[in-house]
Parts: sequence; C-alpha cells; structure tokens
Amino acid sequence: MNTAQATKVQFVDFSFIELFLNAGLIVKLVIILLFLGSIVSWAIIIDKLILFKKSAQISLIIETLLMKNYPIENIYREVSSGGKIITKHPFAAMLAAATGNLNGKDIKYTSKDEVWGNMKIAAGRSFENIGANINFLATIANNAPFIGLFGTVWGIMNSFKAIASVKSVALSVVAPGIAEALLATAIGLAVAIPSSIFYNKFTSDLNSMSDRAESFALKVITSISSED
Repeated sequence: MNTAQATKVQFVDFSFIELFLNAGLIVKLVIILLFLGSIVSWAIIIDKLILFKKSAQISLIIETLLMKNYPIENIYREVSSGGKIITKHPFAAMLAAATGNLNGKDIKYTSKDEVWGNMKIAAGRSFENIGANINFLATIANNAPFIGLFGTVWGIMNSFKAIASVKSVALSVVAPGIAEALLATAIGLAVAIPSSIFYNKFTSDLNSMSDRAESFALKVITSISSED
C-alpha cells in the first residue's frame, strides 16, 4: 500500500451517520426497517411495563378487599367505581362475572361451577387485552437478526463488486463497504435482544398473573360459599 492509500485509510469516517449515508439502497432500507421495528417494539415494551406495574398494584388492592371478607357485591361496587383501568383488570372482570351470576339469585341456589366457569371466561378475555401485541416482540426478536444479516450479505456482495471494478484489495476500498454491511447485522442484534428479553419477561408476568387469578377465583368461590 502506498502513502496516499495509507492516508486515505486513516481518514475513513466510520461514524454511524456516515456509514448509513454511504450504504447502498438495499442496506439503507434494511436499516430503516429495523429502526421502525425498534420504535414499535420499544413502544410496546414501555406500554407493557406501565401496564404490568399498575396491574400488580390493582391486584393487591382487590385481594386486600377480598381478605377483609366483604360481600362480593360490595367489593365489586367499590372496584367498579375505581375507573376504566381498574374495571379492565382480570380480577375486576372476574368479580363482575361472579356478581352477574349472583344478581337477583339466592346465593344458596347459585351454581358454584357456573360462577367458576364465567370467571374463567372473563379472566381469559382480560388477559387477552393485557397480552395484546406481546407476540410482536417475539416476531421482532426472531426476525431482526436475519433481516440485518440479509443487509450484511447484500452489502458485502457490493463490496466485492467494488473490489472487482477497481481491481484493488486495498483496505481503503474494502473496509468502508464491509463496515456498512456489518452495521446492518449490529442493528439487527440491537433490535432483537431487548425484544427477546422483554418478551420472556412479559410472558412470565402473564403466567404469574394467571396463577394469581386462579387463586383469586378460589377465594371468590370460598367467599360466596361462606355467604350461604
């Protein structure tokens, strides 16, 4: 390598913005697609973090009311006056289902199996709302690395074309193209890793909430039985 080439290598700009601007059209589209996926995934992550935190607080409040042995109808009236966020909670939905079964009926003649079944249906619908869009995180986690890899392979192919056209394997010719290509893989991994981590976290949180809801349903049935 001569002095001019060495000087050129020394001043190659490998900043993110410069790499993106110098990248080919396909690599740019891949990077833009990954950024859009990242924005959506982080929006879901932040929304679910807030939602699960509030849900945990609401669960504790409703469980505390139930532990005080208030009548189910009274607990539901208190919960239903707490606003939209609380009424959409699985525990609130289960109380609504149980209260609906009891409404206008003598508790002694109320089928506990019917109450249990209706509570499970109501809880399932609530969990569907809470878990909405979480699967998108799994989609991003599974596909972002491959999308980034596609951009890398395409960029390296263009680098080889550049080598062939200038008939030189000097680092100043090869390095920028390869760096631009590898940028796509790096971004793909940066997008996939948080999505994978939070997908696993939210899935675990949903399973924990489901177990807690089943325990809550048993407490409601026990409370109804004690009112017989």
